[in-house]
Amino acid sequence: MTTTYWNGGAEGDFYAASSWSYGDIPQSKTCQGADVTGTADSPVVAVAGGASYGQINSLSVGDYGTVKITAVGGSDDAGYVFAIQALQVAQTGSLIIDTPSAVDLGLYTEIRGGTVTIMNNDGNVVLDGNSLNGTGTLNLINSTLGSATAPVHIPDMDITLQGSSTIYTGWDATGRSVTFDPDTVNTLVLPSNDPTVTTAIKGFSENARIEIASEDGVHPTAASVTANGDGSYKMVITLSNGGTLTASDIVPAEGFTPGSVSINETADGNYILTDANASMVTPDYSASTIHQDLQNTLTVATDTGSSVTTSAGVVNHNSAGNDYYTAASGDWSDASNWSAGFIPQSDSCYQGTVDGTSNVVVTQASSDQFVSLSVNDSATLTIEAAAGENPQSYVFSTAGLEVREQASLVVDTSARVELGGVSAIDGKLTIDNNTSNVIVDSNHLSGNGTLTLNNSTFGSARQAQEVDLPTVNLTNNSTYYASLYGNDSTINVDGTSDTIVLSGNLQDIQSTFAGVNANTHFLINPNEDATATSQAYSQNADGSYTLTIGLSNGQDVTLSHIIAASSLSGSASSLSAIASGTDVHSSIQSSFAVAALGSTTATATMTAATIMPDEQASTTGSVAALLGTSQTVTAPVLTNDQSSTTLLAS
Repeated sequence: MTTTYWNGGAEGDFYAASSWSYGDIPQSKTCQGADVTGTADSPVVAVAGGASYGQINSLSVGDYGTVKITAVGGSDDAGYVFAIQALQVAQTGSLIIDTPSAVDLGLYTEIRGGTVTIMNNDGNVVLDGNSLNGTGTLNLINSTLGSATAPVHIPDMDITLQGSSTIYTGWDATGRSVTFDPDTVNTLVLPSNDPTVTTAIKGFSENARIEIASEDGVHPTAASVTANGDGSYKMVITLSNGGTLTASDIVPAEGFTPGSVSINETADGNYILTDANASMVTPDYSASTIHQDLQNTLTVATDTGSSVTTSAGVVNHNSAGNDYYTAASGDWSDASNWSAGFIPQSDSCYQGTVDGTSNVVVTQASSDQFVSLSVNDSATLTIEAAAGENPQSYVFSTAGLEVREQASLVVDTSARVELGGVSAIDGKLTIDNNTSNVIVDSNHLSGNGTLTLNNSTFGSARQAQEVDLPTVNLTNNSTYYASLYGNDSTINVDGTSDTIVLSGNLQDIQSTFAGVNANTHFLINPNEDATATSQAYSQNADGSYTLTIGLSNGQDVTLSHIIAASSLSGSASSLSAIASGTDVHSSIQSSFAVAALGSTTATATMTAATIMPDEQASTTGSVAALLGTSQTVTAPVLTNDQSSTTLLAS
């Protein structure tokens, strides 16, 4: 592995070629490392403001060096905006992540006394190994690190929490110390199976939240705080299984005296413990030393590199060589089956090629990205690897993809798979049993082949997919978040509850929708600025149909090439509408009701609506009864990407 070194001066753009030795930007070669090191007299700052899904093999932030990541993903950036395989931060080095977008810090981390600061990020910093190893300081500022399914292992770092931050910690891995900003509400999540937490907990106040992750039904039933006699306290938490969890070293914030502890269950089944202040005087925590120190941390991190003008990110798609799969069939992870003697992920500069009639299966997860994948001739590659330690990590990752005419790539896993940002799909791409976890970094597939979704969701409300392939098949209750502006694909649906979510520019849709039946649904993406308010079907001269969807902004969405399933020909089924989505939006259920009115046009009008994915609200009956009626549905608004679930049923 080669390494490119920072020579961009005191502050500079990470993606300026002139900032690196030999003019070599780190992501310009996927198999090289990057080193950002300064001196005591000349510290340096490299700011990565452009999004790049190209993984850096190794990032070393040396002494007096700072790397600041500010890149924010857009509609064409589905994957990580910055990704590395291995991270090292020296004693006086600093890594600052100031973006709400997804950042991958890799499988291998070694913090040698340095500082990692995460700002304004709600759980989108991924540690493939669920750990930050070494010593130093981790600052969370208005951020969440870890999750209930992926708690982080941080045994020896000092952790600070401010500005509504949350950290999910694993067993015996809570850090050397955890410091709460007493002036803001912050949360430390502990596993219920850790009997003793010896971590020093500082700045403890009524704003500090201790959350217990309820595992196997075990939850807290009582808690008390008692003095240790040296100014510190211990909290003993009684659990429902008869055990206890003890936080033995709690140091209160200035002006706080621990009192009674209240326990409240959260929406996700965890339990939050809050300690009341027994002091008679309400303190001004904003004047406390801890708060002032943490505010200084915020100011320094915000100001660092703020004057640097940044450019777009860089991704390498050129391989140093080709690594061919040489066996007739077998496991991808068997190095003896590859011409180079190693699998493509072992040397990320290599292109992995499966050709001939090989039938290859990927069973072992690897978050290491390689430059490109080619499936040629009549070969088949099936990705079956299950999720690893972190369900947010990729189990298979390539920066680019080609599937040739007779070849086939099958993704048959519920885990996250990255297919890169450039593609040539001339053969078959099949996605089985996967919900929004196949990541196309550019949200764009191109070629002359076929995409088949089987019991799967492709894309999400925030990441609609532009699929420039002749044929897209939806089978077995699949959902397709489709950006169809100017698209002329044929989209086939079967008789199950298939959903097409219309997204982006909703004009000039030339796609053909074939096999449409009473179980087919069209949904306006909840992230659009308009909702569906009406639908009108009319029969074309060739027997096909046009669906016109009226929007709340006064515009229409016209789907002029709808071919009904043969079983619906001349059908007298009633027109119905189902409200659904993650916001105030409405959905249209396919129906053809021509015979019921004796006319080729039927219209149903409804108000905008909100509904949870496992709820349904429908208006049924005769078409005549539907005309001029309206319906309102009230239900909680979803968060995140829960809309990616197949939402609708007849």
